[in-house]
Amino acid sequence: MAPSASRNSLILATPEDDSFHAVTSPESNWIETLWFPFWIPETRLTCYVHIHFCPNAGVYRGSVSAWRGDNDVVFMHRFEEALPSLREYGDLTRINLPVGLSVKCRKSQQTFDVRYEHEDCSFTFVFDSFMLPVMIAPDASPGMFQGHMNQAGRVSGTFQLYGQTSQINCFSVRDRSWGPRKVATGHRAGNCHGTGANASFYIYVKPDEQGKEWISNGHLLIGDTLARVVSGERQIHWVDDQATKIELVTEDELGRRMVARGECLNQRLTRSPPNLCVVLNLVKWEIDGVTLWGESHDVWADDAWVESGRSLPQ
Repeated sequence: MAPSASRNSLILATPEDDSFHAVTSPESNWIETLWFPFWIPETRLTCYVHIHFCPNAGVYRGSVSAWRGDNDVVFMHRFEEALPSLREYGDLTRINLPVGLSVKCRKSQQTFDVRYEHEDCSFTFVFDSFMLPVMIAPDASPGMFQGHMNQAGRVSGTFQLYGQTSQINCFSVRDRSWGPRKVATGHRAGNCHGTGANASFYIYVKPDEQGKEWISNGHLLIGDTLARVVSGERQIHWVDDQATKIELVTEDELGRRMVARGECLNQRLTRSPPNLCVVLNLVKWEIDGVTLWGESHDVWADDAWVESGRSLPQ
């Protein structure tokens, strides 16, 4: 793992943040989440592992999903099961769920083994990070969590879909959040991330009333120098309702300016609890001739999405 030579005002997560947190509210929307995405660039396929633990509601829920093209969902397994206690199936560093999904932390804050078994889809991969996980302020991420962290790394393993096997070998991220998840009426937000061999970024977007997408927070890693992103702008180029290209211009606390141009390789329109509509794009980023892989997320509260004249996805 590369050293964090310049942390500035960034706050780094602790090893304890990869365990369950104390439940400080009786609200039913208290959650602990895990998110491991990966992609197979050759076929422009995205796969998500997403788990929500809801101790006050007494359930865990989530999904394993894969898609490519324009909303071509090739596999979807949604699950919701009773959760008598948070530790019913282990801690977050070593969980084994009856739905065929397991996550094991092999090296604290760095290496995770993820396995999934289903008759139509299965995979086993290792997420291996080269940076410490970064905490994101609640009001920047985007105000829906008590705690939230991101971490970049490499994913390697094997993916099987309907009997066909592919190798997983990509740069990606992992994401954790916890606390009551609340979405305000009219909420608009977004984020983008990209990771390559010697660089990574994760930025958060807050559109203004005119729809201009200002970058509110995030981090940029170049080599072994990590710093907080403090300003910038995202521009998504749309053809009808299809995102085609994305431009990012950011500046961090060290005065470093990043200009990233992204090509959108697939798109999915989906719902996310409790009341969000999200456009997901796999993005191939170019920064000074260097290629990074990641995503762009365009996030709307359900009411804001409908008021824009569009229908909610099923």
